[in-house]
Amino acid sequence: MQKYTFFLDKRVIICRFTGEVARYFEKENRPFSLMDVANALRNHGKTALAKAIDELVEEEYLKEKVYGKQKVYVYDQSKLPVFDEDELKLLDSEITTLSHELSDCDLELKRISSSLTKEEAERKLMETEVEVMFL
Repeated sequence: MQKYTFFLDKRVIICRFTGEVARYFEKENRPFSLMDVANALRNHGKTALAKAIDELVEEEYLKEKVYGKQKVYVYDQSKLPVFDEDELKLLDSEITTLSHELSDCDLELKRISSSLTKEEAERKLMETEVEVMFL
């Protein structure tokens, strides 16, 4: 009975690790070799990582491409959300509007930063008045 419990606990750990690898591929959304993933997820062994990746390939969560001896894994792009073209155009126009607002704010900030503060202006006025007195 105890061996079964150990196996079950080990399986749960493997499932959690596989989930972590899956989330990493989904978040990064770019191709990786086994070594790339091993370097990124340093707290896990390469053998366990290879098993997790193979399991994700079997579940068709990842795609595998073989280039000679090298295997490259990538997140299945069909699982990504599809965006509506009208929504993308709306977002592009919003980005343009916000960019113009930002540039206007930058110009205003430069204008305010380049002008003298009240204290600086009073000091400059006093210096000028002193210079005029000595002329």
